Amino acid sequence: MYNFHNWSTPLLDGVLSYLPCPTEVSSYALGQSKNEEKVTLSGTPDGPLMVLAFKLEEGCFGQLTYLRMGVEVRSEELVQVEVFKRYTYTNGSVKSTMTSMNVPKPMMFLAVQPVSKDSGGQEIKIIVTTRIEKVASNVCTDLAYLLNQLSNEECWLLFEKHAFRNGSSGEFPLLREIGKQIVQKCGGLPLATKTLGGLLRFEEDPREWTKILKSDIWDLPKGNISIIPALRLSYHYLPPHLKRCFSYCSILPKDYEFKKEELVKLWVAEDLLQQSKGNRRMEEIGEEYFDDLVARLLFQRSSNNESCFMMHDLVNDLAKFKFGEFCFKLDIDNFGVITRKTRHFSYVRTEFDAFKKFNVSYEAKGLQTFLEFDLSPPEWMSNNISTMIINDLLLKFKCLRVLSFSTYRNMKELPKSVSNLKHLRYLNLSYTSIEQLSNSLCTLYNLQTLLLSECKSLTKLPSKMWRLVNLRHLDIVKTKLEEMPLHMGKLRNLWSLTTFVVSKHNRSNIKELGELLHLSGALSILNLQNVRHARDAMEVNLKDKQHLYKLVLEWGHDKGSSENEINVLEHLCPYSKLESLTIENYGGTRFPKWLQDCSFSNMVYIRLANCKYCYSWPPLGDLPNLKKLFVEGFHVVSHVDREFYGGGSSAVKPFRSLEILSLKDMPEWQEWFLFEGKDEDEGGVFYNLQELCIIKCPKLSRGLPNHLPALMELPPRLCWLEVGEGRIRQSFVELMMSIPGGGLPTTLKTLEIQGTFLLPRRHYYPSLEELAIRGGFDSLWCFPLEFYPKLKYLFVSGSESLESLSISEGSHRDLISLTYFAIFSCPNFVSNLSLSDKCLTHAPDIDFVLPSAADPLALYKL
Repeated sequence: MYNFHNWSTPLLDGVLSYLPCPTEVSSYALGQSKNEEKVTLSGTPDGPLMVLAFKLEEGCFGQLTYLRMGVEVRSEELVQVEVFKRYTYTNGSVKSTMTSMNVPKPMMFLAVQPVSKDSGGQEIKIIVTTRIEKVASNVCTDLAYLLNQLSNEECWLLFEKHAFRNGSSGEFPLLREIGKQIVQKCGGLPLATKTLGGLLRFEEDPREWTKILKSDIWDLPKGNISIIPALRLSYHYLPPHLKRCFSYCSILPKDYEFKKEELVKLWVAEDLLQQSKGNRRMEEIGEEYFDDLVARLLFQRSSNNESCFMMHDLVNDLAKFKFGEFCFKLDIDNFGVITRKTRHFSYVRTEFDAFKKFNVSYEAKGLQTFLEFDLSPPEWMSNNISTMIINDLLLKFKCLRVLSFSTYRNMKELPKSVSNLKHLRYLNLSYTSIEQLSNSLCTLYNLQTLLLSECKSLTKLPSKMWRLVNLRHLDIVKTKLEEMPLHMGKLRNLWSLTTFVVSKHNRSNIKELGELLHLSGALSILNLQNVRHARDAMEVNLKDKQHLYKLVLEWGHDKGSSENEINVLEHLCPYSKLESLTIENYGGTRFPKWLQDCSFSNMVYIRLANCKYCYSWPPLGDLPNLKKLFVEGFHVVSHVDREFYGGGSSAVKPFRSLEILSLKDMPEWQEWFLFEGKDEDEGGVFYNLQELCIIKCPKLSRGLPNHLPALMELPPRLCWLEVGEGRIRQSFVELMMSIPGGGLPTTLKTLEIQGTFLLPRRHYYPSLEELAIRGGFDSLWCFPLEFYPKLKYLFVSGSESLESLSISEGSHRDLISLTYFAIFSCPNFVSNLSLSDKCLTHAPDIDFVLPSAADPLALYKL
């Protein structure tokens, strides 16, 4: 807590002038007794106290909580606050929470506790890397290691790997000789070596290699320029079309992770791509440019997210060096100078972006780009922006081509002055609270990309959307749209439409999808129960939409005729190269014939959910590349017979590529017939299965496949397993008890079990890392940790008998892997654990969560 004693100091006056007025920002809470419905909060000082904790700090005297308040509160009131979901504090009179945000797992856990070398504990070491020697000295290390440059031989091996397509220079002796001379000029720097190797990967003409070897850029004086010569060379020899696209990336913050499609849309909007003589669409050209920059190692794949890319800091500096005159990045603490030449403006979002922050930007009257970025995922953010900024931008910068206000939760409407931006091509309003868009938006005839994903208050699109004849991308994922506007079929340049909501009133509007010939990527068709005539679904012509790779077909809760739904689904047959299919809330009694067609050879993902009236599962075993299958909510299925495995040759094992199988919520399912082939080799059915989930199938008892729990073994590559109540759980427990080691594959790392069961005693499970048991143990009062040496995560709920955790003498080192366990609804569990102090010394980083009736939430950090 920080108590403001003097409200008149200049520092606090400055802070208060920067922060928004309480009347300018709407505040909401979530009612605890109203299914978390929104509750408007009053900003008056005499209202009930309600504070959001914005920081929790573990100190030597316990947990310190930081609260931000603008009213005086007596200390005795603060002591008596109640805790709801760990981060909302009140005086007890308010039954609401400020937010129900999902706190993500930290990217890194760090616990430092001094231990003596003779205590047997492992020392904790922290490695800090930096390019600045002063940083190393400030860390106060005992010893700093200066990394030397690579040797010429090491540099050559790195260069050879990237400069030649097969990683070997054996077929090109002349290029090898020139390349070794180039490597010597790289000064042992790996980034320079890799980048030049990537640059020359596409060149087999020795003259081009010689040009780089003898370039004057190697000898240019450095002056104040920190860009290493090899990087300057890599830019110098880029083709002109790649130079434009690469230089534009100087607007990206350092360490920012971006997706290919995100950047390509910006390139298209900024008109940076070279027009093709053929019929290739601009996005395809942009993707080719992007892949070229990846191959030249100017972009590199993120280590955190395989679908994202990054730029090395020095490569980012290179882009800024080449394009800095026209691009300005406003960092959190950077208030630099913008000139009339500035065309592209970007900044890092903060909790509240006030009007004063952007005063510096109004000098650039010809500004084309206004982009905000955040280094955290947007779903975690809750940013606010001054409405004055929005109005000013729309009035002053009439040359804007790219504009983004994403993640500003206080933004509820887009001013009508947006119609002034006649050149606008890219508009991102994702993760805002916009409820409706006016028809003024529809005068932006050059608009190509409109992003509205996660606008969860958006219920309606403008009625004149059909005027946006140049629109190419419309993203309306996870909005609350009730219907699509009329004449969507006139948007014939539309390449990506994430969602189409079938109207209840305009009965045939699904036919308009048939006029959108170029749709690609992912498409969700919702509220299919509103299709009154199956022939309308036929006119959608999904079979001809060859660029769709993901399709979601979803019916609502207002069911129509079962026979009509069967015919509608029959006519929505997609192109055979589809990769992902979801069918949800389908009311028919059977699936169409096209779903069992083995010509869907590219299909890797299928989800069939809440098809309550279907009597059987479709035969899917012949799909050769199917990797993920989710089946749930089939309430009348009682038997799964041989047809499920497909009608192909018995010599071909069904589901040979399946890695994830999830079967849920089938209350009448009793029997699963075995697959019988001519030969039983080691590549049998479900052989590649890695994750298995069977829950809410209480009657399943007979004929389980022999590669599933109940007979002899589990799939040999299984690493994740979840089982529910009924015979399936009992069979699995029998399997655990069957042989020493529990009969579990050594690959199994995660196990989740639902329902009360008898835990096998004195069985050793050396591979398990995560164990979650919902429903508790039968007659087990002490959980033996020594049988789970690699266990990192333990979750137990609903156990009447569990009293403690234990570990035998001499096995205390096994605790070193355990980092978290949570015990919920276990009334007899004793919080003073039966673990010795010596054991805890070897597990300094364990989080214990032990709720009880007297203490709503107690967090113990040892």
